[in-house]
Amino acid sequence: MLNVEIQEEEGVIFFIDYNLTTPYHEMAYYAIKSFKKYNKNIPVALILCNDDENKVKNKCESIVEYLIEIPQFVDTFGRNKKISNFNQIYWASPFAKNIYFDCDFLICNTVDSWFDYLNTKDIIFLKNSLDFRGMIKKHNYQDFFSRIKLNYVNNHIMFFNKRSNVSLEFFNLLTQIQANYKTFYKNFLDLKIENQDIRIDLSLCLKLSDNEDKILNKLILYQDLIPTKINYTDIDKRDFYKFTNLWFVPNSKVKFENYIQLFPIHYGNFKFLNKEFKKSLDELL
Repeated sequence: MLNVEIQEEEGVIFFIDYNLTTPYHEMAYYAIKSFKKYNKNIPVALILCNDDENKVKNKCESIVEYLIEIPQFVDTFGRNKKISNFNQIYWASPFAKNIYFDCDFLICNTVDSWFDYLNTKDIIFLKNSLDFRGMIKKHNYQDFFSRIKLNYVNNHIMFFNKRSNVSLEFFNLLTQIQANYKTFYKNFLDLKIENQDIRIDLSLCLKLSDNEDKILNKLILYQDLIPTKINYTDIDKRDFYKFTNLWFVPNSKVKFENYIQLFPIHYGNFKFLNKEFKKSLDELL
């Protein structure tokens, strides 16, 4: 496992375990470009593994301060969701104070004040987000977490202080859970499921490490555009993404339907990045 020494006090990190079926190199590129337009003085580290064809490196190396390639601690070959090496972001990060974003974000906002949250807590998770209308979003899987007696946490944004023993202990335990998720799910949750889920991993880790007080229920920092209700004739939501559009309004804010998005937006599916929108992104960024 790669252990990177701290180089700077504050920074933002993204993580990719590359999957050939999803254009993560483009998603990360636009996430980082949008972030950099509004946060020029905050360094960015892109942590990646399994980039055998150098698609991520070729696309993103010139726009980040740190491109850090890590070995696969857990072999994710053949998996649709490659999340078992997520725990390595702690050791691979070159920053003391870290804000993590998923790659399927557009961040047309300044976030320098967000680091202040780490002045009072060593590791922070969010529970809630807003929908595109600006209302608190209820995710349809929160009932599932209640049934298995876990306090649900959102995996799309998180904060941690690399100098903290609380963070170190958390990521040590998360490493064990992610490498042996079937055993942990069965023994602690009585769940027998084949597919790993990062939300279960994080929620279970917080419970077992007695760190559930690190979940900030009232802190809402982004808007989630993924539809809550699924049309069962359109399970992959292809029609939803085909007939919805993102575009920019003159103040460089993103608009979705008739609503200007005031927070960073989590779009959740690369189908949002159609040719027309990518063209407008290239012109703006």
